[in-house]
Amino acid sequence: MTTVVRAVRPEDADTMYALGCEAAGVRLDRQVFDVMFKSCLSSSQHRAVLVMMDELPAGWGELEISYSMMSPGLTATLAELYIRPAYRSRGAGRAALIHLAETARRMGCRQMLATCSRVNLRSRDFLEQNGFCMGRVQFEHPLSAPDRSE
Repeated sequence: MTTVVRAVRPEDADTMYALGCEAAGVRLDRQVFDVMFKSCLSSSQHRAVLVMMDELPAGWGELEISYSMMSPGLTATLAELYIRPAYRSRGAGRAALIHLAETARRMGCRQMLATCSRVNLRSRDFLEQNGFCMGRVQFEHPLSAPDRSE
């Protein structure tokens, strides 16, 4: 099985949309997706890769690059890593993670962070098997969208 990890390109929009819908388990708003997709591709703060296995889309990964006043240098955050179920445990996720980590190193990042649901033991095991260790606990506070009728 041949695995290729490459940068996402504008012509990958339909493939990325299909993968995003699959990962979310819902049909995403295509107009919103297209805006976010173009923004991600044009941003110097994002890097997205498409994982192909035997020339078929197996998944994708995305990094967000940022500075922190408390950390020396740039930090890469693994914003997304989705591998289709049929390709899991076949090296696709590891290939994406290695590619993204090398990308972060080349950009000068000093560390790479990742989060996953505390109940997603498979993802936690995957991250630990690939060199991540449990660090800070992350809390979430949902924000409602601003009321645009005013």
